[in-house]
Amino acid sequence: MLGEALKPYVHLMSKAAIVNFTKGIAELVAGSKITANSLLPGPTLTEDTERKLKQMAKDRGETFEEMLIRKHNSTSTINRFIRTEEMAAMAVFLASDKAAAITGAAIRVEGGILLTI
Repeated sequence: MLGEALKPYVHLMSKAAIVNFTKGIAELVAGSKITANSLLPGPTLTEDTERKLKQMAKDRGETFEEMLIRKHNSTSTINRFIRTEEMAAMAVFLASDKAAAITGAAIRVEGGILLTI
């Protein structure tokens, strides 16, 4: 019974664990010119996600675009899913010399969907 009550929080707890693990790794490698950061993705439109959402829209008798607007316009400031290319670009940036001063950070790539800090 308690397990069912905790289900909604498992995702949140796992993100908190990743953030703290990343910070710990950054401290462990301090002074070595190695950086450690984590990406916290929001709703990302992967091929699999797109396929599933298109099927859901079809089952509900609406277009894919209508369903995306209904489901994600409520809090997303970019009014769309994140593209996989955008996630990859952030990962490449964080691995580059241009991000040498960024370490121990949790980078949110979530399209403004979170309403709080």
